[in-house]
Amino acid sequence: MGLLVGVLSARAQSILITINQYHPDAVTFTTTGNPAIVNDSSEFNLFGVDLVGYFTSGVTVAGSGISGDLTPAGTTAPFNNWFTDNYLTTSNEDVNLYVNNSVQLQSFSTTLPAFTGSATINLATFLADLPATGSSGPIYSGYSRNPGVQIGTWIVVPEPSSLAQLGLGGLALVGIMAWRGRRGAFRSRV
Repeated sequence: MGLLVGVLSARAQSILITINQYHPDAVTFTTTGNPAIVNDSSEFNLFGVDLVGYFTSGVTVAGSGISGDLTPAGTTAPFNNWFTDNYLTTSNEDVNLYVNNSVQLQSFSTTLPAFTGSATINLATFLADLPATGSSGPIYSGYSRNPGVQIGTWIVVPEPSSLAQLGLGGLALVGIMAWRGRRGAFRSRV
């Protein structure tokens, strides 16, 4: 059991970006505040980072805008553009986030947050190609023509209302079990 907790804890620490796809026209990429799993200062934000295997099939986007302030460590310029890439995949299944102005060296470390902020991208056109909740994959610095190293992972999270419903259901179950336990104890005294 301890090994399982350790493995799950290590996996959670490697998650750098959570992705909420509840609104496909405003998919949100949010940082977790976790540090990178390795030290890496080999890539400029012009090459950005690749979320490998994000799309379920190959799609093509030559470059499209991002809104928000998702910023890689060591830089002050947030990612402002994205395109599809084939970093470790055979077709364009990866999402490359990058900056097309204000070129700065990304500096990922094992002691500081890998990213700050969040970004929103309109992916409504690719609804059939979005991954299922719980899907995850590696994040690499750079892109297919200028590859770096794996710095962490991304994961698709449930919509906030689903999380709230799961939490509420869990609390209700605990309450019912506690009530039944007390009721049984009362009957044994009578």
